Amino acid sequence: MEILYYFKYDDLRSKEVKDSNLLYCDGIIVPIKYLTDKEKYQIDFELVYKIEKKFNKDIYLLLDKMVLSKDEVYLTLVIASLMKSKYKIIFSDFYYLNKAREYNCLDKMIYFSPTLLRSKEEVSTLFSFKIDNVILSYLDEITMEDILSSYGPLGILGYYYPQLFVSKRKLSKANLELNPSLNINHFDFNSLKEESREEELIYYEDDQFALYSSKLVFNLPFIKENQDKIKYLIIDSYLDDDKDIVKKIKEGL
Repeated sequence: MEILYYFKYDDLRSKEVKDSNLLYCDGIIVPIKYLTDKEKYQIDFELVYKIEKKFNKDIYLLLDKMVLSKDEVYLTLVIASLMKSKYKIIFSDFYYLNKAREYNCLDKMIYFSPTLLRSKEEVSTLFSFKIDNVILSYLDEITMEDILSSYGPLGILGYYYPQLFVSKRKLSKANLELNPSLNINHFDFNSLKEESREEELIYYEDDQFALYSSKLVFNLPFIKENQDKIKYLIIDSYLDDDKDIVKKIKEGL
């Protein structure tokens, strides 16, 4: 089982390693500029080798943004470098799967969707496309254990706030136009609460609108019990700042 941890740009600029998770993890997930939903922490592809050199970890390129027609010009310039690189690629859009076939590098591709991979049938379908590596979406533990027992080892989310919804429409901007008194911090995390619900939700808006649950999901006993069926354990630091969580997990195993 490899523990993968998300990289943030500030970790590259700092001379000292302030986030100990980068020292204890097995691999680093790097959100690639213009091609990731995690725009707050996106990094130029040209800088990835510096991350590898500084931390001496396996690198996983995160290309989780939906590919639109406006992205095709930029992708034409970089797709060959991405596919020919030595790094594994975590992707969501099947555009990258088609390119991997073209460049004969399917073995480096890892499919991940926060919301779409939730059943044995969906995993089986992906395997039929010759995708050998997948990361399951947010699931209840009974369903996850069933899928892992049938198809493992697979990747899972191990420490994260579930992503509930993504929209290319900038919903908070639209609400702000209707309600100028709203306190919205763009390029930062905000909270909202529906009148009929007790739980607050977290949202972030840059090039799109993403909505998250405010309830942290983390079950170390489940991870420990099923670690032989888990290939990748994803520690999503996007909404969290526990700089010792990877160390705690390894000590708990």
